Formats: sequence, C-alpha cells, structure tokens
Amino acid sequence: MIENLKALRSVHQILMAVCAAILVFVLVPNLRPRLLAAEEELHALQDLSTSNYATFMNQRVQSNEDADNRIVETALKKAGVRVTDNPHFKEPIFCDTCSSMTHELRSYEALFHGLQRVQSVRLKATSETIEKQIGRSVPPLSPDQSVADVQFINLDTSMNVLGGTTILLTEPNPSFNRGRLDFVLKSEKGLPAPRKSVEVTFVPEKPISGYFFREGILQDAASKKLVSKDRGTEVFMPASREFWTEIQAMVPTDAIKVIQGKDDVTKYKLSFLGLSVDRSAASWISPLVATLVLLYLIAHLRHATQLTVHLDEKQAASAFPWVGVFRDRIGTVVAYISICLLPVVSTWSLYLRSHETASSFGVFTLALTLIVTACSFWAAGQLHEFRTFVGVGSVRLGRNSAPSSGSDIEEFQSEVED
Repeated sequence: MIENLKALRSVHQILMAVCAAILVFVLVPNLRPRLLAAEEELHALQDLSTSNYATFMNQRVQSNEDADNRIVETALKKAGVRVTDNPHFKEPIFCDTCSSMTHELRSYEALFHGLQRVQSVRLKATSETIEKQIGRSVPPLSPDQSVADVQFINLDTSMNVLGGTTILLTEPNPSFNRGRLDFVLKSEKGLPAPRKSVEVTFVPEKPISGYFFREGILQDAASKKLVSKDRGTEVFMPASREFWTEIQAMVPTDAIKVIQGKDDVTKYKLSFLGLSVDRSAASWISPLVATLVLLYLIAHLRHATQLTVHLDEKQAASAFPWVGVFRDRIGTVVAYISICLLPVVSTWSLYLRSHETASSFGVFTLALTLIVTACSFWAAGQLHEFRTFVGVGSVRLGRNSAPSSGSDIEEFQSEVED
C-alpha cells in the first residue's frame, strides 16, 4: 500500500506541475502577435521607396513643369520643327528632405511629424524668346528628322537624380540659374542624329510647405498600414512603438532582425519536463499531456482501490504524507481542487486563448479539452472511492486514525466488503 501511495503522490505532483505550467503559459502576455505586427510594419517601411517620395514631391509642383513644356512645344512648332514621341522634359525641384533623407526609423518618424518644403523653377522666357533661340541653335531639319525628346540640364547648381526626379542639393538662386535644353533628334532612316542645345535661364517659384511625407504615405495602399489613428491623432508605426527605444536608430533591415530575434525567443515558452513546446502547438499538446497524466492517475487509483490489504495497512495509509489521504477539510478541498478543478480551469483557459488566435487545431483542441474535463471528474470520483477504501472518507470513523474497539473494526470491515 505504501508503494502505491508513493506512486499516487508522484503522479499527482506531475499533474499539478503540468497544470501550473499551462496556467503560467496562459497568464504570461503573448508578445508574438505584437512582434509579428511590428515586423509587418517594418517590411512595409522597407518597401517604401524614397524615389517614390521624390516623385510624389515633384507632383506637388507638376503644373509649373507642364506649363514650361507647353512653352517649349509651342516654340518648336512655331520654329517649324517636327515633334514626335511627345517629348517632355523634367525640371529640377528643391526638396529639403528628398536629398538629405536617411533610412533610420527616427528619420522617417521626423519626416512624418514635420513639415516639408518643395520649390520648383520656371523658365525665364516666353515661347517667342525660345523660338528665336531654337531658330539660331537648331538649323532646319531634314524631312526625315524630328525632335523625339527634350532634356533639361542644370548648369549652375549641383543636383542629384532620385527616382527620375532631379533634386537640387542647394536652394535655387533667388535671381536666376542657367540651364540648357537638349533636343534629342530622331531620324526615320535610322541614321545618327546629333543633339541640338539651347541655353535658357530659370527662376525659382515660391516654396510650398506641407506634411507631404504623411500625405504620401496615406495615399499609398501599401504604406497605409504604417499609420493608425488614436483618439483622432495619427500615430506613425503604432505596432513598433513598444520596441521603439531599441530600434529607432536602426535602418529597417536591422530592426527586422531584432524583432525576429525576439520572436524566436517567444516561440518556445511552455516547458514539460524540461522540453520546450512551440506556442502554436501548445494549444493541443497541453491538454493531451494533461489527459495522459490524468489517465495514469486514474489507473493507479483504481489499482490501489482493488488491492486486498490489512486493516493496519489502511491505518498506515491514512497517516501517509499525501494530500489525497488527509482527513481535515483543507486537505480534502486541496486534493479535489488539484485533481478535478485545476486541470479543467487550466486547459479551458488555454483553449479559449488559442481559439481567439484562430488556431488551426481548434476542433482537435476542443475535443482534447473536453476529454480532460471528463477525466478530471472521473479522477475525482476514483479519489473519493480510494479515500473511502482507506477510511479517510468514512464519516463513522471520524477524525481518529484507527478504530478504537473490536466492534468498530468489524463494522469497518463490513463497510469495505459492501
């Protein structure tokens, strides 16, 4: 009997350890959904092209560029020059953030919350003026030649090309800047055609200020996920705010590695007997392990109840240090709670949590959780039978450790036989 009690105590302790591990797993905040959301944001930011931003900024002043192109097109037609392929030249813009943009997260955040300024230039000429210049610079073309393209070349200010948009690295001169229009000729006979150039001057327009970076993000479907609203206030990269202190000085690629490293750590949180279990599998492994331990406990309880033992062994069993055979009310309550209530509460809590995250093993997990519930009540019933068998569950014996007279012994034996 003593050996059976030792086995029961060990199995009961394993059951409590399993249930405690499940409860800790349920109660500890799950960072993984937040980490995945932050990683998704960083990928969206990584896909946010700075060249697209430059193009977006250029669109703010596109009307000036279109007007100058119409002037040149009119001048070409008045000069009798044939035009094909709808040539369109790109004028430079001054964008105070386009050329100086870094790829650190805090740089993007500053752009999102700060004002940006864009300034365009205009040709300091009319179509008549350019027509005269074209007449002097572009001699009459042969019937098979035409102007296929026009390119604007800045001569005074250093520039950078970003996404097809020419960015001035310094602010335009308040008076004027020198430029050159290159006319790319096309020959229908396939013969080499030289370029013809006309020098022009341009003057800066009035700067335009606004939250252009924010507008560009909100207008792009892919990058829209980078912004959310909290009480009417737009928040930049909300899912990454929790980790912002750690990643704000990084470029998106490095920040993604940091988030992925944290995700790898949080994947393995639940441990059974020293073995780590993946969070995604814990929802069904946990009730499976709890079911097996409960069945093992039930088997031991049934085996111990069916043994033929002497009365003195039963008396010794009632003094064994296991909560399952304690006589007092506290011990009894703890025994039934740990065998019946604890497995039910822990596994159902885990199921409800995994159900909220749309586990792919939802039906299987529910079935296992129901089996744990049934086994828990079955184990409680077997515990009651065992306690009655050894005498600790008998009301007639009261709180004494053994029968006090021969008549009591005979009455106890008759109860056991029944």
